[in-house]
Amino acid sequence: MPQPVVVTDRLTKRYGTRTAVDELDMEVPTGVVAGFIGANGAGKTTTLRMLLGLVRPTSGTATVLGQPLSDPSAYLPKVGALIESPAFYPGLSGERNLRVQTTLAGLPASRIPAVLEVVGLADRGGDAYKSYSLGMKQRLGIASALLGEPELLVLDEPTNGLDPTGIREMRELLRRVADGGLTVLVSSHQLTELQQVCDHLVMVDQGRRVFQGATSELLAAGTDRVVVATEHPRDLDRLLRIVLARVPAASRQGRQVHVPLDGVEDVTGFLAELNRSAMEEAITLVEMSVGAGTLEDRYASLMGAL
Repeated sequence: MPQPVVVTDRLTKRYGTRTAVDELDMEVPTGVVAGFIGANGAGKTTTLRMLLGLVRPTSGTATVLGQPLSDPSAYLPKVGALIESPAFYPGLSGERNLRVQTTLAGLPASRIPAVLEVVGLADRGGDAYKSYSLGMKQRLGIASALLGEPELLVLDEPTNGLDPTGIREMRELLRRVADGGLTVLVSSHQLTELQQVCDHLVMVDQGRRVFQGATSELLAAGTDRVVVATEHPRDLDRLLRIVLARVPAASRQGRQVHVPLDGVEDVTGFLAELNRSAMEEAITLVEMSVGAGTLEDRYASLMGAL
């Protein structure tokens, strides 16, 4: 069995009295797209920064590509990363910006056409960076991270600020990169997108791991759910309060309320009671459907159980 590309053992980072990462144990298998899930402030970025040698741990140990965290020079040449928004020269083309990167890093410029092709920018490489959309800028940043032919690609919230088209393109790019043999570790709060692209998940809360394993394992451990929507979006918060009194793990997701059905023995009776309670509050329901649980449902359920 291949050795995991990332292993942490009680990895901890404190800033004064605040603990950002708290004795974190995690593994990232080889050859997967691994999602790193957690709310803002859960310790995701700090963990990634420690793995990349940008932040020194307070305690604990880790290995990346089989090399100890204490010796980042032994593994960083085989790691590509995009932690913050990419920084390029606005007036230069995408191709010229990558040429600058290869010169600074001592890498062969012959890699540029290949990475532009991988990220879907082969036909826009000659255009000025300032003309790129946000999604194209993110993809050029990933192209830069791929110049060194890494074995591990680390991305921190690569879909932040992207529109639905940009998110879909990023999802397709991550799958394409992984299918090419790389291991991808990506942090994101876009749980629906992670469900569609990730093979493996690590979920953290307040710097500690709350789940680790295959995406299918997490979803299989879930339950069916009820999706409820109101005629007027302004009524959703009132409906959520009604539901939370019965099912504490319920959550609002967009213009719907999602209700996990674990612990609900009489689903038909529950739906009837919910409908009556909504009517009493002058809330008109326009959707009430039962379906399979989602990653967002499992995340809300796990967080609610802590």
